[in-house]
Amino acid sequence: LPSRTDDQIRALGAYLGDDLEGLMRRVHAKLDAEPVTLQLPQPDGTTVPYVLQRYEMQQLAGSMIADPARAGMMHQLYGAVDAGVYEPIAGLLARFVTPGDPISFRAMPLAMDRASGISPARLRQVEREAETSILGDYLNYPMPHIAGLFPEIDLGPEFRKDPVSDIPALILTGSLDGRTYPQSQTEAVSGLSNAVQVIVEGAGHNLFMSSPEVQEVMETFMRGETVETRLIKTNP
Repeated sequence: LPSRTDDQIRALGAYLGDDLEGLMRRVHAKLDAEPVTLQLPQPDGTTVPYVLQRYEMQQLAGSMIADPARAGMMHQLYGAVDAGVYEPIAGLLARFVTPGDPISFRAMPLAMDRASGISPARLRQVEREAETSILGDYLNYPMPHIAGLFPEIDLGPEFRKDPVSDIPALILTGSLDGRTYPQSQTEAVSGLSNAVQVIVEGAGHNLFMSSPEVQEVMETFMRGETVETRLIKTNP
């Protein structure tokens, strides 16, 4: 949900000690009012012009909020653009963008997204929230754009039901997870009646190396022993 993305960005801002939401909205508004033409360096030493707009910043941000370290890099990129310094963003875009390349899709993930589907009510909620959300609907891409296509491969509401199980499960939750937000994760595993949830404070989506305690908890669980830990604090 775009509203949860906004909550996540506010949490990252508190972690970074800055008004990250205000910074991002300010940069987006500036680029909406006046897009900036960059010169992207090419492998042959030349440069090519490229127009930086709000949506590029939103796409980059969507790919960088999964973990606090990359979110810190995103914070620096936004700060540079806000100050009129464009060399860092030009260098980053040059690694991923080839001006003139057509828009393309990969068939397998596109089909998987479409098969997973989204209910009409959920889609309406996403579209409504995206109108004012910091990142719009970019973290739902391409679902809002393909929801009406290929209805024959939609797996339907039964597939989208939360799992129910009494098998022992260990749930590791990064408090700053920008891929599976803590609230969304809690909802998704609510039907696991024999689960132990451990919060890893200050960690993101890729939390396994964030603290030695994470591995200790996993080893305890895999030995069939009782996991007493419920909170692991990482070093910022």
